[in-house]
Amino acid sequence: MKDRPPKLTAGKIARLLRDKHWQYDHICVKECGVGCRNGEPGRRLDFLAMKRSHTSPTLFGYEIKINRQDFTNDAKWEDYLEYCNCFYFVCPDDLIDPDELPSEVGLIYVTYVEKWGKFRLEKVRDAVHRPIEPPVGLFVSILINRFKGD
Repeated sequence: MKDRPPKLTAGKIARLLRDKHWQYDHICVKECGVGCRNGEPGRRLDFLAMKRSHTSPTLFGYEIKINRQDFTNDAKWEDYLEYCNCFYFVCPDDLIDPDELPSEVGLIYVTYVEKWGKFRLEKVRDAVHRPIEPPVGLFVSILINRFKGD
């Protein structure tokens, strides 16, 4: 009898993303607040990573989806596009069909590899790199809310 894979959670997916980006020395922020708009409370991008570069600090945004209903009910994800050069959905394999997403949005599946006994990220479609204005408000929010000093 085969063992069941461990339960996949948003936290586990965020750790996989963190490990992926840390190997390139990228800055990572889980549940990154992107500020408020028109008096509405701020939104939270599930995961943000930034390539350390003075000339092209590429921002990677990720929305983590664990179940189908979370994906179909999400009406806010397009608000995050202005804050990242590359935007991805990350979900268990086959939860989202690539054809359901605009062509510029990337998709990453999380699959369980039984022989290794762990989950891994599998890029299904690359996100299109889009030029954006540097999101100064986002950077200020990260500094105010996350930076503790050294």
